[in-house]
Amino acid sequence: MKRDGLWQVIVPCLFLYITLLVGCDNENWNSEKIQPPEEGSGVKIRVSAVEVHRGDLYIPIIATGTILPQYESRVGSKISGRIERIAVNEGDYVKGDEEIVRLDRSDILLNRRWATAELEMAKASLREAKLNVANLTKEKKRLASLYERKVVSEKRYDDINTAFSMAVARVDLASAQMERANANIALASQRLKDS
Repeated sequence: MKRDGLWQVIVPCLFLYITLLVGCDNENWNSEKIQPPEEGSGVKIRVSAVEVHRGDLYIPIIATGTILPQYESRVGSKISGRIERIAVNEGDYVKGDEEIVRLDRSDILLNRRWATAELEMAKASLREAKLNVANLTKEKKRLASLYERKVVSEKRYDDINTAFSMAVARVDLASAQMERANANIALASQRLKDS
């Protein structure tokens, strides 16, 4: 039993016990009854009568305490934002995947559009870099055979090798940009779902 409930039982019982002790005095219990006045003596007895009612005994208890719920659910959002719409009322029952509130999604939608545009730019850069690698591969083969015959200078041959290596690095860079853009799209989509 909780502390407040215990006091609600103890205080009325204590009140009843004290009332019985005061009302049932052992010394006067067997004392003589007051005799009514004799007839014709002219003594009038004044009597006040009250109708008896059955009811609860009300004893206010003033106490300080803390009220805790029997069941408690902590609800929160994975992302922060301004609430756009509240879908349920306080006290409603909801399921695990049911929408409770909807956050403002305009920034998230813009981020997803930006990430999609970034992905398209990365795809274009990758296509361009692959075309450049294909072109420099052919050029490198031509210059390699000319270099073996001593028709092209060593500097020209080194320049084509450097250009080829840089083109391969641009392919890697464009691939990484595509991965980053895909990750940004996935993040924006998840944030959109979480909103």
